[in-house]
Amino acid sequence: MLEILESRNVKIKSRIITIENIKRLSAIIRKRYDEKIAEEKHCRLSFRVTCFDESTFESSDAEFFSNDSVLPTKRVSDISLKFSSYDDDETIEIKLSHGDSSYSNYISVSARDSEWVNGVTRKIEDEICAFKPQNTFLTEYKVILEVVFALSIGMVYFFLIDMIPIHPIEVEPSGWMIQLALASRDSLILGYTIKYILSFVIGIWPAYSLMDKLKALWPSIEIQIGPEHTFIEKRRRIWIASAFLVGVVPLATSLIYDVLKAIFTN
Repeated sequence: MLEILESRNVKIKSRIITIENIKRLSAIIRKRYDEKIAEEKHCRLSFRVTCFDESTFESSDAEFFSNDSVLPTKRVSDISLKFSSYDDDETIEIKLSHGDSSYSNYISVSARDSEWVNGVTRKIEDEICAFKPQNTFLTEYKVILEVVFALSIGMVYFFLIDMIPIHPIEVEPSGWMIQLALASRDSLILGYTIKYILSFVIGIWPAYSLMDKLKALWPSIEIQIGPEHTFIEKRRRIWIASAFLVGVVPLATSLIYDVLKAIFTN
């Protein structure tokens, strides 16, 4: 009978990982390992953890992820859970890496038994789906938020410029500048259009930078294993508050002012 080795690979994304989550995943792998050991099969089990301080720990003991181990005292960056049965060509591997990498966060299951491969993969997927989902608001509304931040940053720029006392320059303006100024004065819609276009152009690059910083605070895979003070939640709150003040308040204030001005002027 022809024997074919089947493999299933599934990407993992948008999840917050705690030590309790890892305990449940390791229990699935440990169970298969114990079954094969009972059958006197040649197999290997490896739990490997890398921390942000570049220290690495490895074990095959289920107590590795207990609260009494060294892990709760370290900020964990990468986790690898792997089972291999050489006699049956079975492999289960789960890799998790803090950040947005699509290549370092996956489930990989392989064996000659197709039914077993699909069953184990589904079981691990179901377990991971029960983990707390990561907030994907910034990714889903990336373009809209960049436009809002760009307009708002531009508005802040013009507001600050207006506060600076500037002596008029005695230079004769060109004809097109005079025509544009007259047209803007006569048409509120044109004036506001020019105002917001300039605000967008001025604020777009700072808005990109702001979005990058915000996205870095909400990684696709966030491993929350280690001392609580090493997590980034407090930094997130600061950035979110700053983003709201910079990205929403100025734009909302400007829009309300412009709408009221247009109403009462007419």
